[in-house]
Amino acid sequence: MRPLRCHTSLLPLLLYQQHRSGPPAMGAVVSFFRDQLGCTEAQAQAAEAKLPDYYLGSASVQAAEDVHAMLQDRLELTEAQAKKILITLPGLAVVPSTSLSPRLSFLQERLGLSDAQLRKIVVAQPTSIGITSKTVESKLRCLEDRLQLDEAQLRKLVATAPGVFSRDIEGSVLPKLELLQARLKLSDEQLRAVLLRFPTLLNYSYEAKMAPALARLQDLLKLGDVELRQVVCRQPAVLGYSHEDNVAPKLARLQRELGLSADELRAVVVAQPNCLGLSFERNVAPKLRFLRSTAGLSEEELRERVLKRPSLLAYSLAGRLRPRITEAHRLDIKSIDVLIRITMTDAEFERYLSSVVREQRTLQRLADERFAMWTGDSQAVAAMLAESRKPAER
Repeated sequence: MRPLRCHTSLLPLLLYQQHRSGPPAMGAVVSFFRDQLGCTEAQAQAAEAKLPDYYLGSASVQAAEDVHAMLQDRLELTEAQAKKILITLPGLAVVPSTSLSPRLSFLQERLGLSDAQLRKIVVAQPTSIGITSKTVESKLRCLEDRLQLDEAQLRKLVATAPGVFSRDIEGSVLPKLELLQARLKLSDEQLRAVLLRFPTLLNYSYEAKMAPALARLQDLLKLGDVELRQVVCRQPAVLGYSHEDNVAPKLARLQRELGLSADELRAVVVAQPNCLGLSFERNVAPKLRFLRSTAGLSEEELRERVLKRPSLLAYSLAGRLRPRITEAHRLDIKSIDVLIRITMTDAEFERYLSSVVREQRTLQRLADERFAMWTGDSQAVAAMLAESRKPAER
């Protein structure tokens, strides 16, 4: 006989025990996973091994099939998604489908989820329906109260980081948020904003992940505490980046490409922290090549532009830099004049181009008029005066 196991993650899953007679159906779980879900024998055995013995006694292939059918129908799951849910949390196979359906309804109504959002959460984190609705409410209430979240904010947080359903909110999640808040001297509003920008932070360990990331970033750039807080508030995902494989090599390459001093590199990162989240090879390097070649900037001009406006590194090459500079060149406008105005919206930039065209036409007309008067061509002067009264179009 297998030794009795007690999996605490499944204790809230089933607090019922059906009265039964005769020996327990110890092979029902294996049969269901193997024959109905198409798992290998090893996968089926592994699924059964995750369950405490006292759950196996109430297991039946028919009950598991009912759960499988209910999940597929209620959540509109593919076969692969249903299989993933049950393999991840085999205990669901021994929960009456009549108990799971209300849990799905409660979760959806409590968070105001669409059917697609509910499906995404359950597929990503089956524990969301593997625990009782009372436990779900307790976890959500803790987050809601501590972070002062409204319904939309709570929904965003949970939909992005459904792992919270498998975590001890009061004993683990909130204490590490307190540590982060104290380390960076964040206000409650700043802490909430950081989490809404990067909900996955709820899954990180403070000691193993966040604290080392903060220390390495601060040491690498010689950031003050205020600067470090500013970087994290604007790019909280930096707490999850690999220092050795991502941040350090990226900053070294940026510094080398632009010839930046340590102080200048720090200023660029503090002003534009999301450059830490950009791939240098796929994002930053192509922009620098474009600005050097097509835009025609010298090394010094490029360096000066980035220092004056670090956000230049974040603008889309295909969506903003290339089309604007290409159009500007067509109108004989210098690249540097475009880059100075790179923060303009598309509508503002269009108005700028139109104003430049009007100015160009005015100057050309004045030049032509002076030339015509100088040559004594009265008919040309009259024609140009008539043309000048027409509305300018780009």
